[in-house]
Amino acid sequence: MNFLTFFPYFLQWAEVNTIVRSQEHQDSVATLLKVFVPCVEVMRLTDGKKGVTLGKFYAAMLGFGGKDGLYGSKISGVKGTVRRKMHQVFMARWEYFHSTLMTAAYMLDPQYIRREFTAEEEGELREIMKKLARAHPTFTHENMIEQYGLARTEMFCETGEFVEDGAAWRAATTLNPVTWAQIYLYKWKAVSYTHLRAHET
Repeated sequence: MNFLTFFPYFLQWAEVNTIVRSQEHQDSVATLLKVFVPCVEVMRLTDGKKGVTLGKFYAAMLGFGGKDGLYGSKISGVKGTVRRKMHQVFMARWEYFHSTLMTAAYMLDPQYIRREFTAEEEGELREIMKKLARAHPTFTHENMIEQYGLARTEMFCETGEFVEDGAAWRAATTLNPVTWAQIYLYKWKAVSYTHLRAHET
């Protein structure tokens, strides 16, 4: 191959090299990764990945599609109209399969149980508690709400099972939610029962 034959390919390579090395291209790739990597990660959670629970899936969904999530706020490099359309598409799908049980599992998951929840989320947890209480021979809705409040108080005050050494919260990252509840929520039988039922799926 002589130089004249090779020259057109060299020009094409030079053009591609310029584009790939440009700041504009690098910014575009960074934006693409920022927008779609969380989406792919959530999709992979539904592929039977070991250790995934309903609560962790819900938390991941909130992370990029919730009100304060990635798609719900301004994204550098993405036009507002495009981002809002993405959010609308996501929310339409989310509302299609979302259930109160998902909220309950998320709120009772040991990795998220200390978070501050919205009034809507608290209402959905109470709705699940009410349904479970109707099917239980001894636990009442009031039992569940009271014990949930007592357990959360100990968590925030770091007393009882939740002392300052943080053993319970280290365990929360390694144990499955049901095992964690059996160890650390044993004093609150009604909450432990709610926890178990919420994570049976």
